[in-house]
Amino acid sequence: MNKSENELDKILSKLNSIENRLKIVENKVGVQTAQLDSFPEKESSILPDDDIQEDTLSESNIGEKGLAFLGSVVLLFGIIFLMTFMQNEGHSYASIIIGYVSASIVFYLAHRLKKNFENMNYLFNISSLFLLYFTTLRLHFFSSVPLINNIFLEVFLLLIVFGILLYFSFRIKSQLIGTSTLLLIILTALFIDKANITLSLFVLSTICSVYLFYKYGWYKLLFAILFTVYFAHTLWLFGNPVTGHGFQQIALPQNNLIYLFCYVAVFSLMALVPQKKVLHDRIYLITLLFNGIIFSIVLIIDVFMFYQDSYANIFLIIAIVCLLYSIILFYKKERPFAPSLYACYGFMTLSIAFFGYLNLPKIYYMLALQSLLVVSIALWFRSKIIVVVNTILFLSILFIYMISSEPIGSINLAFAFVAIASARVMNWQKERLTLKTDFIRNLYLIAAFVSVLYGLYHAVPAKYISLSWTIAALIYFVLSIVLKNKKYRWMAIATFLSTVIYLFIVDLAKMGVGFRIVAFLFVAIILLGVSLYYTKKLKSKSNEKSELKE
Repeated sequence: MNKSENELDKILSKLNSIENRLKIVENKVGVQTAQLDSFPEKESSILPDDDIQEDTLSESNIGEKGLAFLGSVVLLFGIIFLMTFMQNEGHSYASIIIGYVSASIVFYLAHRLKKNFENMNYLFNISSLFLLYFTTLRLHFFSSVPLINNIFLEVFLLLIVFGILLYFSFRIKSQLIGTSTLLLIILTALFIDKANITLSLFVLSTICSVYLFYKYGWYKLLFAILFTVYFAHTLWLFGNPVTGHGFQQIALPQNNLIYLFCYVAVFSLMALVPQKKVLHDRIYLITLLFNGIIFSIVLIIDVFMFYQDSYANIFLIIAIVCLLYSIILFYKKERPFAPSLYACYGFMTLSIAFFGYLNLPKIYYMLALQSLLVVSIALWFRSKIIVVVNTILFLSILFIYMISSEPIGSINLAFAFVAIASARVMNWQKERLTLKTDFIRNLYLIAAFVSVLYGLYHAVPAKYISLSWTIAALIYFVLSIVLKNKKYRWMAIATFLSTVIYLFIVDLAKMGVGFRIVAFLFVAIILLGVSLYYTKKLKSKSNEKSELKE
């Protein structure tokens, strides 16, 4: 009994000893683990964590989006090739059935994948819609024996498909699908190759693009359609080579000018679209500028092809419409720059119309007077843009006239009158135009100075040129006194200098003694008289200053 108890005690003591040792070991292991946990883990990879993450993300993007895109494209082309194969084998109805059934299946799969696979859902939707369009297109096109012979029925069905595509782009607010749909409309119009249908679909695409911009602010779509429509119209003018025709001018205009006016009119509505908060004003400006520039290029091509005998009437109509539209825009006040743009374009086309009605050199007379009208419109619109553009055009026209045309007295007088009148009007209304410098007014006065000398040189006999220039200088001098403007005194002094130079260089060699004496005495008396005036004026100013000091 005692032995068994002793043995039991020994076993228990050993077990306790083992348990104590285990606790010590566990404690040591626990301390070491805690210490190890407190230290940062060593890098287990050569790449940093950021690189690993980026590499994983890139791989995920390629795997999820890139492969899904490639898979969708391959699937789409596979179905198209199958449809083409069936049609080539003479199974036209089977080809169409395959197309519509495939579009339905792909659309159903897109719906099923919507919750968990958003990217694949989007790609499958696009694929199904394109299959729907392509299948409907093949009902009439790309087939030796079309299933639908009536082109109007085919157009009606395609319009339904385009409506579905646009509705889908509205629903998911996809600018890509919207842009693709409108580009497909333009491409289909070229396939149809019937003047009125083709050009009407072009107009439809422009209307839709402006509406989508108004609704969602899709400016990229707008730019894409703007360029594409004008380019497609140009292709149509050159025989529509998309359908396999040769690249050559079409035989008849087929009223295409009306459709061209529709494009530019629809895109011009951008000037009335209310400002989108997320869009900068330059989006509207760039659209209107490109609309005007590209329209002008296509219009010139069209005029050279078909309307060389009646272009004056065309440009006159454009001028009237643009000027009226600029007035509407001025009162609407949606785009501050828009009225000036359309006014400038209107006056430019009006100049072209004048050229068609009057020809050279009579056109210069109307162009000079038109410049004064432009300044008046600029004052009304408070537009510095119109003033600057008009100044450049006026000086350019004056220069071209002087170097290329025979001088005509009435035209010379018109240029001089318009230059002086424009300078006076701008000086009178400088606050309305907010012109902070005299640079533009000085340009007009310089133009007037040159026009007067040039006009008198060609209008009066050679022996009276010096006398006529002297009289012009006197008139400038009188104007400076009446208007209290020193610029006319500078013009008078410059004219006197020109007269003296002419006297010594030309008159001394060509004039007779009698005329030479009269001319020199007359000019000398005027110069001395003006000098006395300046002397008296300076003395009076000096006296006034001395009185003020006292």
